[in-house]
Amino acid sequence: MSDDVSAPKRLLMFKVHTFCYNSPFFFIDKTAESFRNAGWEVEVFDGDSRDLQELDEYTGQRFDAILDFNSSLPRADTTEDEYYLDTIEGPFYNYILDHPMYHHDELNAELKNMHIICLDYDHAAYVTKWYPHIKSVHVLPLPGTKSPRDIPFSKRKYDLTFTGTYTDPDIIMSLIEDFGRELTAEMKSLTEIMIEDPDLTMEGAFENIIKGFGKDPVKDAGSFFAGRMHAYFLVSTYVTAVYRKLVVEKAAQSGVPFTVIGHGWEKMKSLTKYANVTVRDPVDFDKTFDIMADSRAVLNVMPWFKNGCHDRIFSAMLNGAVSVTDESAWFSGRLDKGAEYIEYSLKKLDDIPGIIREAFDDRGEMAEIARKGMEKAMNYTWKSNCEALISIFNKTK
Repeated sequence: MSDDVSAPKRLLMFKVHTFCYNSPFFFIDKTAESFRNAGWEVEVFDGDSRDLQELDEYTGQRFDAILDFNSSLPRADTTEDEYYLDTIEGPFYNYILDHPMYHHDELNAELKNMHIICLDYDHAAYVTKWYPHIKSVHVLPLPGTKSPRDIPFSKRKYDLTFTGTYTDPDIIMSLIEDFGRELTAEMKSLTEIMIEDPDLTMEGAFENIIKGFGKDPVKDAGSFFAGRMHAYFLVSTYVTAVYRKLVVEKAAQSGVPFTVIGHGWEKMKSLTKYANVTVRDPVDFDKTFDIMADSRAVLNVMPWFKNGCHDRIFSAMLNGAVSVTDESAWFSGRLDKGAEYIEYSLKKLDDIPGIIREAFDDRGEMAEIARKGMEKAMNYTWKSNCEALISIFNKTK
């Protein structure tokens, strides 16, 4: 870490991969900006404009923190048979934006000083349980982002919007069926359990299967549990796709004008038949906030977070739109259901059309929910996220 206590603290970040409409790069840029505003010296390695071999320039350098989002770097090694990140002096923090099972190989890397930040308390418990070499594990949902647009609630172009990709569940199931008879059978059992009980996490469903054979998930399956979860990631992909499709179609049945923006929705024929539905091409991630700022309500479907929060919720609220989302244990004591956001249940999908219609029947009340939601979301900004990260860094340095 910095030897001179009067010198600015140093943060190193990386842009070496991306997905999901460039969202990780966007998060890196916003984090870098917030840390610079807090007086830190921030170095961002941009793999788009630089050769990856130039990463070697950081070998031997000291940083107060090294931060990446969904990082692949923990697996990187050097010609000296050493983890690359171990050649840089300073703690490494991997901010994981989805379930840890997707990052099994990175989490398995036994770096000298690796810390994990999750968006969900269940995810944090999973990392702590199955990757005991990790130095520390923390929970910090991503904040919302405010558009520069400021449009009065009554003047907004869109009533209800959803931004995200359509994934055809049948395509995912065809991939599952390629795993071979025994593995496919187990994966299909997992999908059936999770669809039957959408409150279950995937690890909870897998533990139930193991217990069904009279085995203990830790004593009898501990050596392969996390690896099998990683191999079965398509189960989570499938179940999430199934429920996203179902929720979006139920929202369409409300009759409220509904604009769906993202890849692939034109292929969902059961959606495009509704006269109140407009399907639009995808936009870059940073443009979604302008859409929220011109929406009265924004639909959210959690990526199977059962005890966490998605940044889409905070972004909708910060932009003066009502967030309409499925439930999460994380909300309890933090967000006021019905006053600051509107909630539906994956267990009661048939209630969704009525919930949305009832909200739009009283637009004055909707505007009040949007106002209160915006006030609450001021606690979940990039500035507050920076302050929380600094607190994590100080506790673990």
